[in-house]
Amino acid sequence: MEYISRNCVLLQNFLLLLSQEITPTLVAFLEERGLLFMESKTLEKLKRPAKKQESTSMIDDVLEHQPDSKTTQAQILNRIIRSGEEIICEGDLIVYGRINSGARIYAKGNLQIYGEVDGAVECEGEFVLLTKIGQGSVLFAGEFLDPSMFDGNKKATFKDGRVLEIV
Repeated sequence: MEYISRNCVLLQNFLLLLSQEITPTLVAFLEERGLLFMESKTLEKLKRPAKKQESTSMIDDVLEHQPDSKTTQAQILNRIIRSGEEIICEGDLIVYGRINSGARIYAKGNLQIYGEVDGAVECEGEFVLLTKIGQGSVLFAGEFLDPSMFDGNKKATFKDGRVLEIV
């Protein structure tokens, strides 16, 4: 908790994955500081191997060294999703770009979109992290999200109905 208190400003733009059990005290502590967090039982499996591997990026290195084939990997798209495209993801999906009108995104896992949503988006995961819903629609947990809630600031919406603004 001391580390988080000292570095709270730096951690506010990140999702904290905690490998330990999340106690009610820890939940209150993190929510009081406006931090986004979740428990991850697979975090230990993602540790880097001791031998240095040649890799194009740190993300590729982590995804390439998944020891358990049962573990679902996050699909990362660093581009605009164009009109007419359909992206279907069996696990978690992270999109660094806008979703154009006429595009369709479906994620069975959690979804993070760091761009404006003008297309159709559907998510069956535990949470959705969005910045702005333009002319598009986002279906999450069987309900359409209200576009006026997402005005350009990052917000996470959870299945239990909680909405958390990420500064």
